[in-house]
Amino acid sequence: MEHVKAGVVVITKFCKSNSKAFSSYIDYVDREDAARSHNAAKYNLYQDYMGNPEKSTGLFTETQDVQTMEDKTKLKDIFKQAQSKDSLMWQTVISFDNKWLEKNGLYSSRDKILDEERLKGITRSAVHKMLEKEGLQNAVWSAAIHYNTDNIHVHIATVEPEPMREKKKYIQYRNREVNGKRVKEPILDSDGQPLVKEEYKGKFKQSSIDICKREMVNQIINERENNLKINSILRDSILKQKREHPLVKDKELCRMFLELHKNMPDCNRNMWNYNNPIMHSLKPEINQITLCYIEKYHKEEFQQFKKMIEEQTEKYKEAYGGDSDYAKGKMEDMYSRMGNVILKEMRAFDKEYKDKTISEDYVQWYEQDENELGVISDPQFKSDDLAEKEKNYFEHYNTKDTISSQYSNLNEVEQYLRWEEDKYIFNSIPQNGFNIEWSKQYKLAKKYIYNKKPEYEKAILILRHEDMEGNILASYELGDVYRFGRGTEINIEMAEKYYAKTLQGFLNIEEKEAHGNNKFMKEYLPYRVGKMYYYGLGTEQNFEKAYEMFETSGSIFSKYMLGKMAYAGQGMEQNYELAYQYFSECANQNAYAAYQAASMIDTGKIVESESKMHEYYKQAFAGFATMEKKSPSDNLEYRIGCMYLEGKGVEKDEKIAEEYLSISAGAGNIYSKNKLAMLYLKRGDVNRIPEIIETLKEVAEKTDNIWSMYALGNIYSSEKYNCKDIELAVKWYKQAEKNGNEYISYKLGKIYLNEQSQYYSLDKGIEHMQKAYEKGNMMAAYQLGKIYADKSKECYDLEKVIDYYKEAAENENALAAYQLGKIYLNENNGKQNIQEAIYYLKLAAKKDSQFATYQLGKVYYDEKYGLKNDKKAYHWFEKSAKEGNNRATYQMAKIDYEKQNYTNAAKLFQKVDDVYSHYYLGKIYLDESKGNPLYNPKKGLMYLKQASSEGNTFASMAIGLSYLRGEGVKRDVKTAKDWLNLASGQGNEYASEILKKINSNHSGRPQIKIGVSMTTAISKMKKGLKSEWEKTKLQREHDRMIENSLE
Repeated sequence: MEHVKAGVVVITKFCKSNSKAFSSYIDYVDREDAARSHNAAKYNLYQDYMGNPEKSTGLFTETQDVQTMEDKTKLKDIFKQAQSKDSLMWQTVISFDNKWLEKNGLYSSRDKILDEERLKGITRSAVHKMLEKEGLQNAVWSAAIHYNTDNIHVHIATVEPEPMREKKKYIQYRNREVNGKRVKEPILDSDGQPLVKEEYKGKFKQSSIDICKREMVNQIINERENNLKINSILRDSILKQKREHPLVKDKELCRMFLELHKNMPDCNRNMWNYNNPIMHSLKPEINQITLCYIEKYHKEEFQQFKKMIEEQTEKYKEAYGGDSDYAKGKMEDMYSRMGNVILKEMRAFDKEYKDKTISEDYVQWYEQDENELGVISDPQFKSDDLAEKEKNYFEHYNTKDTISSQYSNLNEVEQYLRWEEDKYIFNSIPQNGFNIEWSKQYKLAKKYIYNKKPEYEKAILILRHEDMEGNILASYELGDVYRFGRGTEINIEMAEKYYAKTLQGFLNIEEKEAHGNNKFMKEYLPYRVGKMYYYGLGTEQNFEKAYEMFETSGSIFSKYMLGKMAYAGQGMEQNYELAYQYFSECANQNAYAAYQAASMIDTGKIVESESKMHEYYKQAFAGFATMEKKSPSDNLEYRIGCMYLEGKGVEKDEKIAEEYLSISAGAGNIYSKNKLAMLYLKRGDVNRIPEIIETLKEVAEKTDNIWSMYALGNIYSSEKYNCKDIELAVKWYKQAEKNGNEYISYKLGKIYLNEQSQYYSLDKGIEHMQKAYEKGNMMAAYQLGKIYADKSKECYDLEKVIDYYKEAAENENALAAYQLGKIYLNENNGKQNIQEAIYYLKLAAKKDSQFATYQLGKVYYDEKYGLKNDKKAYHWFEKSAKEGNNRATYQMAKIDYEKQNYTNAAKLFQKVDDVYSHYYLGKIYLDESKGNPLYNPKKGLMYLKQASSEGNTFASMAIGLSYLRGEGVKRDVKTAKDWLNLASGQGNEYASEILKKINSNHSGRPQIKIGVSMTTAISKMKKGLKSEWEKTKLQREHDRMIENSLE
């Protein structure tokens, strides 16, 4: 076959209502086909395309393949009406290369036969999409296929009977002869200015013409089936299986992944999207990871993928003429999709290990100290202070007045590294200098603080005296007192002064001990100084200095801190294996390290047996319990309470957990207060709400804790706590938003977007949702999509809708994925793409969205999508039904009904138990066909009468037909007419048609004629319906109602 230059060409021109071409077309609309073919050039704007047509088909329209003379007359009147109202007439020609049509099975050059029916159907679809893109949904068009020797053409004429086309102002021109040449010049008004007139916009956008052409090409070359196979390789093989191969678990890919992570821009992580301009410079690195991943795990599929897109590219080259960007586009699509999968993993990686503000899972690893109270939401555990928690490892030491008496035991200290800082007294400091002394008074102060009934005033008096004597242990404790408001107002400035004094004292003592032989102090002091730098107590936070001090110390507690730093990449490269090594080395002697080691296994950061994980958790719990028993502290009580609450290392017991958390909260532990408040809220304990509110207010006002503010906003915005106050909710949400919580921005957005609220403001709602979105909140992305999808609002913007929904969907938002699926299923929005719809609906289905599974069932059930497959439809409907969707059960029953699997259909219809299921049950029990095990006329009529009483007009009609035919009942024409009249009176046009036939054969004629006429009427009805129960107006309305209910 000869080379094809371009399979399809589409062009469009227009003429005004007063043009000769418009009038000529009207004159020829109702001519005989042969005459119209012969004179086609007279009204056609495409003289160069007409040539000398051999013949022309009859006119066809959007709804009819053949026009009768009556139809032509009506069509002519429509075009006349359009002309009288100054509508433009657009003429579109779609020209085909006959060789290309033949190659794709539409034309036979040997027999001169064209598959006109298929070509007309494809033309309808293409013209519909083009006119929809132009906003000409109310337009009317007619077309004819013209046969030329070289090219077959389809000519389409389009008008607006009621012009609604946009108008624009145009300069008016005229033509005149100048030196024998025709020149176009503007017409001037009386002032010498170009005459401007408002006219309907004529020219079609190129994008609209491209849509028409693309639809023609795609349907002719069967693009849907080919692209389905291509997309299946990309999505079902390569992308879907990516989750089985995390990059961080592959040695080579992990190296590339971590290198990419170093180069990621320091911006909102939500902007880490492959197609975001900020990522442009990193695309080569991301693409390289993609290629290495595919080469390693999907080499064969990728070769097949490339081969198929190359074949498809050749098809497009023939269709469109010249080069095609299809292969390039598909490769870019692959890079983009894989890139976003990689970046999704990157965001999770970065969030888990770098975001120190809201992730409770992360915080239990990072061990944030109390100093971060205003930022952290509710960490699993807050960090220990050696004075409170590590001392229990040194129970083998006896309390002495001075540390010097224990220096003889240094070998034992080195062996077990068990010390308790506060059980040593350091007397080598000059008088009035700094010292470390575990005096009786200091121990008494600690007891007063951590008793179940704290006596803070006594404790503070003692600590102040000890601090004046130079005891830096007391100085540190006073820092905690003012920081956490233990018996006094929270005073961060005062706390920092005491912490600074403590640090100065540790450094002073360390300097003096530098040249001594006291190994204990050489390990202990750097450790304490390292912790001050690590948490930024009394100094700026400095991980590098902290790392240096912990390395110098080398103690088990320093190793624990080094493990935390290796885990989080603080002052060193992030390294899980090294972190786990540090934790496991000291797990037997350090409960905190044991807990961290267990958590690393629990969260999959380290591959180790589950039994090892439980072993570490048990060690941790036992260690915490022992320490708490010997020296109670609010930190340990909080930690133990959390372990009981989650059942880690001990049997889960919420009651005991609450007891520990209550004790800790009583000591002023902010985390315990928050944890208890959240626990009570979760229980819905309304009686405790006043207490909860006061607790949360205390925390929020004294520490700027955003999660307390957030919880207060939630309480005041909800009715279930009997204290709803939107004004107060807004107040607390706004305070929290100032501190950078995107969830609170989202909540505020929801308040402002509530149209029933006095606070309703679309602009403010969008503003706060945008804030939340920019901070990575994907529910905000979904809400923004919903806002821009509302056609009743001026801000309606389908492109923005798709963008927001896509981002939310790719971040596992099932609602967004479902809505995207519906957008791509819509044939009237210019965005229909069935494969994209299926992709996003399946994303939503993975999250158990009963609506998405239902829609997937509809895609495979409804013929209009071109993927009719009852088996797949049934599968998705069944999944949706199991998720609680009664309409899916109904659809399953319909499929069984179609296949005459009446037993199962009846069971399913009985489950649904509504007006439509009653109708079908009636039909099943009245079906006399051979092999129907459920045939029962009495039951059938019972169900039909029930459906009729519920307003189903087709049930009324079916009863009438049963009496008319004598099926299941004694034949009774009068009763039949009564039921048919009931259906007709309810608006059933088919019942009206049958009644007409019956009445035209009244009693003066043989009864058999009635039956014949009835059969004719029914036959006529069935020609317009593939199945009586499926294609009715009532049924369609019912389905629409159901679809709306699924929004």
